[in-house]
Amino acid sequence: MPKAHTIVLIDETDRLPPNELKFVRDLVMTEYRWLPLGGRLTVRNIVADTDAGEDITICRIADSSSSGGLVDNDRTIRERFDKIAGSRLQALFEELAAAPVQETSPIMETIAGMVDRSDFGANVPQRRLTVVSDFAQHSDLFSMYSSRWSRALPNAVAEELGRDLTGVDVRLQYVRRRSLAALQGAEHRAFWKGYIDEQSAKSVAVDHGLLIGEALDRPTWIYTPPEGSRPTPRSGS
Repeated sequence: MPKAHTIVLIDETDRLPPNELKFVRDLVMTEYRWLPLGGRLTVRNIVADTDAGEDITICRIADSSSSGGLVDNDRTIRERFDKIAGSRLQALFEELAAAPVQETSPIMETIAGMVDRSDFGANVPQRRLTVVSDFAQHSDLFSMYSSRWSRALPNAVAEELGRDLTGVDVRLQYVRRRSLAALQGAEHRAFWKGYIDEQSAKSVAVDHGLLIGEALDRPTWIYTPPEGSRPTPRSGS
């Protein structure tokens, strides 16, 4: 088992605008940077058929922050990263840019399936789940595509899709869409936070930015703050 595993889920059931694609690139690189050496990053798309998503997995290797800058530097780590997964990620980003609207959006089902992975179990010391989505759940089990959707998850659905997230840090990267103005808002965000809280996550944050739920001076891939500074969160939105 890896000593750490971060999963990034990117919603492909509706097209992401260019600014969100830029943000997703920065997010993936930042999540990778935060992993310890030997940690694992898995990027997967959320699609209508939960079995059809593609895993892109990268293991964390040394950079200047972990080797003292004697051999490696950020340029070297980026070149290695691109060699290992760059072309596959680029293909995914191109799919996201052109993705047609899909008939269903099984966000909860995809999350549950990823948590069930053997390499994301309780025997992995550090686990992190980041989801980039508009969080408009729409599937046979539970759909928000109705003005009458229940703000409380039915017990049967909670039992089928609920998982034990003890020890998992969860970050819900909330993508706003004008077409979903009637759905999205404080109540919708509170529903998703409550849904994760009920699964006993170690921590959960719902917002949009590279540093949601994190210390504001935590380094991101695109910006390393000077010592003692307190920058604002960086975001592609």
